[in-house]
Amino acid sequence: MKFTESQKLNILWVKWLLIVILIGFIILFIYTIIRKTPYGSLIIGSGIILIAVILLLITKATLRTVYSDEKISYQFSPFSLHYKEINIKEIKSIYLKTIDPVGEFGGYGFRVKRNTKAYILSSKTIYIVLQNDKTIVLSISDTIKIKEYVNYVLSKNLNITSQP
Repeated sequence: MKFTESQKLNILWVKWLLIVILIGFIILFIYTIIRKTPYGSLIIGSGIILIAVILLLITKATLRTVYSDEKISYQFSPFSLHYKEINIKEIKSIYLKTIDPVGEFGGYGFRVKRNTKAYILSSKTIYIVLQNDKTIVLSISDTIKIKEYVNYVLSKNLNITSQP
């Protein structure tokens, strides 16, 4: 059994807020050029570049996950260049959970909380507890396929549980 999932960070209100701020900075930049304010255009121009880069990163943020018989591979681009892999033999427990991203992890994106690394792009997640008691949380989009995968992994590996 092998399949791939791909998700984008799709928080429209954040994108719109950044676009409005960017437009405000551009208007301020034009105003400082017209008024010939010393260093004003340099500072405002730097702000424009910073907000544009943040907007670009948010727009391009993608979680790619590959589920197979031997391992689970995931990549959160553009922040990680290579896939990280979890061998099925390293898994102690695996289960699905619907979460409140803001309440449980303080927001979306890559989050670290105690022994947990989370890649949160939606409220539907798969929790993977490793043998060393570290936890990886990955957002999922196709709940049905993931449930089938979890049941498949549990049936093939008797030492893995489906309990938190």
